Amino acid sequence: QKYDQSLIELKELVFQLSRARRNALSSFEDEVQKELMDLGMEGAKLQVVLRWEENPEGEVEEGSKLYYLSETGLDQIEFYFSANVGEKPRPLRKVASGGELSRVMLALRSALGKLSPAPQILILDEIDTGLGGEAATSLASKIKKLSRSSQILLITHTQQIAAVADEHVRIEKQTANGRTTAFAKILSFEERKRELARMIGGKQLTQGVLKAATDLLQKKAV
Repeated sequence: QKYDQSLIELKELVFQLSRARRNALSSFEDEVQKELMDLGMEGAKLQVVLRWEENPEGEVEEGSKLYYLSETGLDQIEFYFSANVGEKPRPLRKVASGGELSRVMLALRSALGKLSPAPQILILDEIDTGLGGEAATSLASKIKKLSRSSQILLITHTQQIAAVADEHVRIEKQTANGRTTAFAKILSFEERKRELARMIGGKQLTQGVLKAATDLLQKKAV
């Protein structure tokens, strides 16, 4: 009897949760869209698709059908994505590149952070792929802002983004006795300046390139 009563109460709660999610979808997608534009993805679009999974052994009945119930409710959620105007949205996990995935994740985290600014750890790989100039600077500012409430580990080849970090770690590979080993080293300010200069000007570390690197490190992204 307790089980049956609990199931009745649970069914009402999951229906309420599903309605609340669907009511929130439009404003949430709009918020993510703004974040994507800030990240230099003006033509990109993200859609959130909610489905109920029909299952003959499902716990929840609606109409003449039974639906599977998970710990997060009735809704099975999938993100659909198109990178450019005119492209039909398709499952994000199938069509997005690594850089696009990182930027979409950052957009989602930024949008969700406005609602629930709980500390997070974000690992972003090659988030700057295809970006440069003003778009890269905008992305750097957004990452810096998000880092005030979350810890961010980021791999980048763009100097504007690297410059806003609080710490830099250089990864190197060394080969000895037929074995390759990777080493990670936390850099001092002078080492950070030289690494940033190398990103800007290559191997030729002129005074002008070193000064540009120093200026970048001392400039704070807002």
